[in-house]
Amino acid sequence: MQDLKELAQILSSSNFKGSKLIFEKGSKLAAFFEGLSLGKIETDEDALWHLYQQKEETSTYRKLKTSLRNQLLDSLCHQNLDSVDYTDYQKAYFECHKHWAVVKILSGQNANIVAISQAVKLLKQTIKYDFVHLSMDIASYLRLQYALRESNDKKFLEANRLFAYYRDVHDAECFAEELYALYMVQLSNVRGPVKRCTMKAKYEQLVPLLSTFDSYRLHLYGRLLGLRCYDSEGNYEAILAECEDAIRFFLAKPYEARGALQIFYYEKINCHFQLRQIVEGRKAAHDIQRYLKPGTFNWFKAQELFVNLSMHTAEYQSAADTIFKVVKHARYQFLPENVKEIWRLYEAYLYFLSFLNRVTKPLKYNFKVSKFLNETPILSKDKSGTNVAIKVIQILVMIAERKYTLLLEASESLEQYCYRYLKTSATQRSFLFMKMLLQIPMGHFDRDEVEKRTRKYLNKLSQLSAQEDSKNEEIEIVPYEHLWPMVMTLLVK
Repeated sequence: MQDLKELAQILSSSNFKGSKLIFEKGSKLAAFFEGLSLGKIETDEDALWHLYQQKEETSTYRKLKTSLRNQLLDSLCHQNLDSVDYTDYQKAYFECHKHWAVVKILSGQNANIVAISQAVKLLKQTIKYDFVHLSMDIASYLRLQYALRESNDKKFLEANRLFAYYRDVHDAECFAEELYALYMVQLSNVRGPVKRCTMKAKYEQLVPLLSTFDSYRLHLYGRLLGLRCYDSEGNYEAILAECEDAIRFFLAKPYEARGALQIFYYEKINCHFQLRQIVEGRKAAHDIQRYLKPGTFNWFKAQELFVNLSMHTAEYQSAADTIFKVVKHARYQFLPENVKEIWRLYEAYLYFLSFLNRVTKPLKYNFKVSKFLNETPILSKDKSGTNVAIKVIQILVMIAERKYTLLLEASESLEQYCYRYLKTSATQRSFLFMKMLLQIPMGHFDRDEVEKRTRKYLNKLSQLSAQEDSKNEEIEIVPYEHLWPMVMTLLVK
């Protein structure tokens, strides 16, 4: 059902206004599509009741579902390319692939004169927009036509030259993509400096190719891999310089390279954040807006950075506004589960901040802690990472809701958690903050007593805060130094 919901949402957008999606008025197909588009149908059970007023799935319903899916897929070719949502690059992408299909159809019908004519025009466009694979295919097609049908040596040699060139570019692109994909797969499964050093050696093989070819795809993946090599060293100044160079490169393209610019502006914002350059980070956040289309994956990722910037500069209502905007967006439901869990974590911190009147929630907004804990299984597995943020917010909410008995019962297991997962140099801040939180039940929830018991931990935390590489924003949704005074205000003096 998710695929149908996504297709219906796409085809009901302004980009497909005037498409050839026509259903007979009053038909089951029309009712099915309308129900999906308006959000009335979320599940198969909804569809069965909405269309047939029954609960059991039948072969008739399965055939209807297949028919709708096929019609929606067929209608994807009828986009409104005049939509303001599309850049010239995106329009060219769709048009070039459509025209290439036309050339292949014409060739299959032996309409070779018009097919060759269209292919020649198309090749100019694919070269302009860095559609390397298409350029290679078209050049291959043309050299064969010039050799077998026209026996034109000059045109054959030029087409053959273009094919050889774009084959080399394509090979370079594939190599860069493979290395970057390999890095990302390894990063998600194994952590460690050896692997990253290996990737740095691989990146050095790409450097000559980056100097030789200027294709979009090669420089996108090649430059990203270069950033990751600096990232493994924590060299944010070098990453920032590379981002600025990449932005200059893609801005110089004869088209708007929106996707790449989104990525490198995003990386630039993150660098400013890591370097505590908040003013520069906000400027970069403003610059990226023109390249983001709401509802795209990159838009959601950029919103994460906006929330982080706001949380770490104590602009909590700004963070809240962004979070509410994201979770209510129609495309939110299609995000991967691990990404949605991050937003659920943000919501949990907003729930705590609402007790202190730091944020204002929408009237109809309802957040439940128990539901949040059940819906973050992926983050919970990262015991010395984001799971720390989950443990912290659990304690904070218990304190805010005055569920002191629950906190007392959980204290022993939380103490074990600290010594089992947080006794490393990379998690010192989290260890200290968790120890501070655990002094609250030990101090019988009395503010004066808790302040005495936590003074030594707070001093150590302050010393660590001076070390720029000691903070981990992935764990500290709100900096611990900001959270602690909030916690103290909730205790009885």
